[in-house]
Amino acid sequence: MVLNQSPSTRIWIDSIGLADTIRLFTQVKLNWSGEDQDGFVKGFKISWSSTDKNAALIGLSSSRLVTRTDSTFLFNFTGLSNLADIYFYVQAIDEKGLLDPNPAFLKIPVKNSIPSINFIADALPASDTIWSVISLPYNFSDPDGVANIDSILFKINNSKWVSVPKNLGFLSLVPRDPGSFGETSVDLYAGENLATLNKIPEPIPGVSAAGLKLNDRNRFYMKIKDLAGASFVDSTVSNYYFKRKTADLLLVDANKAEGAYIGDTVYAKTISAISAFDRIDMIDQNGINQPKFWNASFYLLSKLYKKVFWYSDIITEVPGQTPLMLTFAAPSFIQYLRFDGKLLVSAIFPDTRIPDDDPVFALLPIRISEQSSLVRLRRNFPIVPTKPDYAVLKSIITNVPGPITGVDIFNVSPGVDTLFTIPKSSLTSSYTGPELPIALRTRNPFSGKTNLVFFGVQLSYLSHDLDAFQNTLNKILNEEFNW
Repeated sequence: MVLNQSPSTRIWIDSIGLADTIRLFTQVKLNWSGEDQDGFVKGFKISWSSTDKNAALIGLSSSRLVTRTDSTFLFNFTGLSNLADIYFYVQAIDEKGLLDPNPAFLKIPVKNSIPSINFIADALPASDTIWSVISLPYNFSDPDGVANIDSILFKINNSKWVSVPKNLGFLSLVPRDPGSFGETSVDLYAGENLATLNKIPEPIPGVSAAGLKLNDRNRFYMKIKDLAGASFVDSTVSNYYFKRKTADLLLVDANKAEGAYIGDTVYAKTISAISAFDRIDMIDQNGINQPKFWNASFYLLSKLYKKVFWYSDIITEVPGQTPLMLTFAAPSFIQYLRFDGKLLVSAIFPDTRIPDDDPVFALLPIRISEQSSLVRLRRNFPIVPTKPDYAVLKSIITNVPGPITGVDIFNVSPGVDTLFTIPKSSLTSSYTGPELPIALRTRNPFSGKTNLVFFGVQLSYLSHDLDAFQNTLNKILNEEFNW
C-alpha cells in the first residue's frame, strides 16, 4: 500500500532582508504556491500574528481553507510602538485532507504610518466673515491604504468629535437655528453640487455637530484615525466669524459699477422701511465674500431665507470670461425656486451675445432682444405696469447728462406674465423695434403663487418717484411673495 505523501508549501519571498530601521507599510501583497507529488493541492490555510511566532503557527489549526494563491494583507496591530514583526504562515492541504507538516513561514517587518488629513486651504472661504453657511473641502490619506482608516471625525471649537462618513472629502455646515443668540448645532451636508440634485438636498443622516457660536469666531477641526490607533488632526487657519441670520429676506449685492450706492443707499434705505433684511456684498474687497462653491454654500445660504433679492450688473467684459455673476448663482436659484423659494432679480446683460445654454436662461424664461443694446431710457420718463395695483415707475434724474444705458428688453417664454413695459416714447430714437417687456413674473407650478420677479434693468434707475418705487418693492416682497 502506497502512503499518501504530504504536500509542500512555498511563499514566493523566502525572507525580507531589510535593515531594522527600514520597514514595510502595513499593507503588503504576498504570493504563495503548493505542490503535491501524488495528487493535487486543494487549498491553503493562512495565519499570522504581530506578537508571537508560535501563536501564528497554532492559529493554522483554526484558520479557514482558501484556494487563492495571492492576497493583499493589512497587518494592523495595536500597542505602544508603531513597529511590529509579523509572523506569517501558509500551509497547503491536499485533496485527501493531508496538511504540509512544515508550513511556509515569513517574518515581515512593518511600520504603521500616521495617516493625514488636511483642509484644502485654497478652497476655503477667502473672507473670515461668514453668512451662516460654510463649505469645507479636505483631503486625507493613509500610506498603509484606505482600508487601514478607522474613522474620520469633525468638531467645532472645543465641542465633541463626531464621526463623518469615510468616503467624503467635502462638508457644508448649516446652523440648525441660524438666528440663535449664542451657540447652536449644525447639520452637515455632503457634496459640492447640491444645487443640481433632482430632489431637495438632505443633511447627512444621524450626524450633527455642536458648538457653533453665532456672532462670534469659530475654528473647525478634522481628525483621522487608523486601525492601529494612530491619528492626525488639522484645523482651519482662520477663526471664522459667523453672522447670525436676522431676517427672512436676503439682499445679494453683486453690482460692480455702483455697489456701495445702490446697496447701501437706494435699496437698503427703501427696503428698510418695509422689511428687515440681511445683506451680503459680493463685490466688496475684490469679491472676498463670493463663495468658492456656489452650488453648495450659496444654495444652502439661500435656502435659509424665504425671500432673496439679487441685484447685479456686468462684472467683466474680457473675452472668454463669464460676464455675469448671475451665471454662477443661477443653478442654486433654480433649485431654490423648485422648493418654495421666492426670488427678485434686477440684472443687466452685456451687449455681446450670451450663449443660449448659459444657466441664466434656465433661471429666467427670456430671450434678450437683438436690439436691446440700442435701448436708451430717457430720464424722468415712465415705465408702465401691465398688472393692476402696480404703480408707474419713473427713471431717475442725475447730474450725468444723456439717457440711461444698461436697460434690457426681452421676449418672454409662453405662459410667463409680463409685469412692466417701456413705452417707445420713453426711449430715444436709437431703438426702432417693437415695445417689449422690461419685467416679468413666474409662478410656482404647485402653489400657483409668484416665485420669481425679474427686471432687466437696475431697479434703482427707476426710483425717481420714491413712493412708487417703494410701493413696487413692497408689492413684490410683501404681497406677491407672502406665501
